[in-house]
This record gives sequence, C-alpha cells and structure tokens, in this order.
Amino acid sequence: MKKFKEYALSIQAIIVYFLSAIISLILMPIFSKFYIIAYKPDLIGGGFFIYAPKLEIYLGGIFAGYLLFLSFLTFLLIKKRPWLIWLVGAAIILFTSFNSGTRYIFWDFALTVIGWLLAQGILLIKKKSK
Repeated sequence: MKKFKEYALSIQAIIVYFLSAIISLILMPIFSKFYIIAYKPDLIGGGFFIYAPKLEIYLGGIFAGYLLFLSFLTFLLIKKRPWLIWLVGAAIILFTSFNSGTRYIFWDFALTVIGWLLAQGILLIKKKSK
C-alpha cells in the first residue's frame, strides 16, 4: 500500500476532505453543543418548507467540526500548497459564514486557527523528536 505522501495532490485532497467529513459526523454531538454555546443561533424559522431547529443545530455542528478538522488534517498531512487545498475545501462554508454575520465569521476563523495551531504543534513535536 502506498504512503500518503506518494499519492497525487488531488487524491490527498480528496482523502483529507473525506476524513474531515467523517470525523465531523462522528463528533457531531459535541460540536452541536459547541455550536449552540458559541454561535448562539436564532432558531426562529427558516426557508425550508418544514423547519426543524434541531436540523440547523446538527448542520452547524457538522460544519464547525468540518472546519476544525479540515484545517487540522490539511496542514498536518499535505505538504504542497496546503492553503489552496484548505481554501477549496472550506469555500462553501466560509461563503455562507460571510453571508451570515460577524459571530459566524469569528468562530469559523477561530476554529480554523485552532486546527492550524494543533497541526503546527504536532509537526513541531515530530520534528524535535527526530
């Protein structure tokens, strides 16, 4: 089996996107609670025919976890152009955040920075241990 570094950059990006989505789905209950506390969403109704506030909370938790793990895994695993890979993966979520308001932009930026810092910390520890 090939090592992760030996795959083409596009395959590495797809693997990182997929892993980020799976991890955020698994940890959705934790990030849904974080979404309620940090984002403080207005659960008053929406554009769906049948509006379910729990759906918004679950989706918000999934998106928050996805942003955290996308930045973490991208900067940890991908060596060539990680910023581009991260930007492509986070573009839709960030676009909706810029449309939603300041608190969404702040928390999405904070989660991205936290993921980046965790990845840099692990890379630093790995580099010093060699």
